Amino acid sequence: MQEGSKVKQKLVRSVVRSGHLLQATLGGVKHNQITLSVLSKCLGRQLLGWLAAQACSVAATPGVGRHLT
Repeated sequence: MQEGSKVKQKLVRSVVRSGHLLQATLGGVKHNQITLSVLSKCLGRQLLGWLAAQACSVAATPGVGRHLT
């Protein structure tokens, strides 16, 4: 019985720790949103161009294009 409760305690601690980690990560993301928006504006055009090229090459592939359109 004691071993089971120790395992439960470890599990709860790890869940709590991961919850704190998640909160910290989300907080960091909110804090860095300005930086991310600036980066996305700079990279957005290039990324959209690359994605469009990928989509065109996939659509040009026989058999795959039919499923997408």
